[in-house]
Amino acid sequence: DKLKDERTEIIANSKQNQIVQNRIQAAVISIIQATTFEKMIHVVTHELPELLDVDFITLAIEANADAPKRVPVRGVYVLAPGAIDAAIGPDKHARLRSHIAGEDAFFGEVSRFVKSDVLLRLKVSADSPDGVMCFGAREPEAFGPDMATELLFFLSKVLENTIRAWLDLPE
Repeated sequence: DKLKDERTEIIANSKQNQIVQNRIQAAVISIIQATTFEKMIHVVTHELPELLDVDFITLAIEANADAPKRVPVRGVYVLAPGAIDAAIGPDKHARLRSHIAGEDAFFGEVSRFVKSDVLLRLKVSADSPDGVMCFGAREPEAFGPDMATELLFFLSKVLENTIRAWLDLPE
């Protein structure tokens, strides 16, 4: 009975992993098929949440002190210098949390609904400030520190490279 239960669990996990992998592949295709930079940003912040079955996805970029506090694009935020290192850690690429209160800096007007999140550092170019791709969920345990991140890192790398190409930035 124990072996049977373990086998059933392994099969269920494999099926769930395949679903997540298919969603990430669809997200990548959507990102690279965008016909303009603005459309790509729209895809990430408006279409990917449904594709990936998450409640919110936003983007944020660190800026200098003179930068506007908000860009005129829904789902994109400007952060104070050092905000990403403060949130994630200077040598880290991601932060995953459960049972939290969402932060306005990363989620803006929807932060009050965010109960778990993932922040993925975006290093688009040596010539540009770091950014972050933010996943937020209403479910307090949708994300957490024990969650596997390989596919999310893959998605963030695709986004980094696509932004770099659209903006014609060096690596």
